[in-house]
Amino acid sequence: MDNQAKLTAIAVNFKRVAALLDSFFFDTKPKLKGIYNNLNFLFHNGFSFFVIFNLLVIRVF
Repeated sequence: MDNQAKLTAIAVNFKRVAALLDSFFFDTKPKLKGIYNNLNFLFHNGFSFFVIFNLLVIRVF
């Protein structure tokens, strides 16, 4: 499996986890929803997250 396939698989799993967290925070912890939205904004925005994410992938694999 090449790096692109690994990245794609990780991105799909990340989106699944994000969706689970989204429903969890929305349903049970409205006050944390704002904090999570800020984290989500950082995760899904910006080249810096992509760079950090790549560094993590390089360390893991």
